[in-house]
Amino acid sequence: MDDEAVYVITPTAVHRIVVGRSTESFPREFGSGALLTPRGFVYWSKGALFEAPKGPGEARKLASLPRAPQRFAAARERLAWIDVAAGHFSIQTLEAEQPRTLYGSPSALDAIAMLGDDVCFVERRSAKSWRIGCVGGRGQAEQPRFTAERRGRSPAGLVAFGDALYFQDAGGYKVVELSGDLQHERTLARDLVCSPLAVWEQVYCAQVEGLVEVSGTSRSPRLLAPNGRGLITSIAASPTAVAWISDAGADQLTVKLLAR
Repeated sequence: MDDEAVYVITPTAVHRIVVGRSTESFPREFGSGALLTPRGFVYWSKGALFEAPKGPGEARKLASLPRAPQRFAAARERLAWIDVAAGHFSIQTLEAEQPRTLYGSPSALDAIAMLGDDVCFVERRSAKSWRIGCVGGRGQAEQPRFTAERRGRSPAGLVAFGDALYFQDAGGYKVVELSGDLQHERTLARDLVCSPLAVWEQVYCAQVEGLVEVSGTSRSPRLLAPNGRGLITSIAASPTAVAWISDAGADQLTVKLLAR
């Protein structure tokens, strides 16, 4: 989502949804892992990174890149991604039309998010331990900072909003807010499945029952919309609304939007 529309990305098209208007569809051969940025969509295809506008128009090449990124993250005009080469994971960014390594990990990287100028990630140290790290994404190379190592299954996703990170800790099914300096943590909810999740002031969680809201001032999640047909597969939030996609059967999906 951006301030104007909901964008549904499929392998061959972008569908732009604005309440009260007819849905606009633009053909796009996105290749792998398209990501919405302030200017358009960034994606990898045939050995290069490209950026396509949000509406009609030709895509432009950003940089040559031999491998498809595992996961993308973006903030303002900046871009970062997880790269895997011969089993080695790293955090990469784009600088002067060239990829630059911010951090090479001795372990697997499971998630990525951008928090201000920092690129943050989940590093899976083993099958039963993990930690969250952040590294500066501008200027000279910096040493990353990390949380203490934790036991259990690593979070599948990491969401940045404001000056904090949000994620589902599978240990106790906790929804957690972590400060950007990685020093302070707050549990927003316990015994709650929250996957996928989105954040805009409040945390929005997908559950079998439907879409719920988790507030930092209340430990009791609030059901916003009961689930209809199919599981929720994606959530996005903006200053004015939260939107989600539900699986509606073979080659079908449903997009719903709720004003905030």
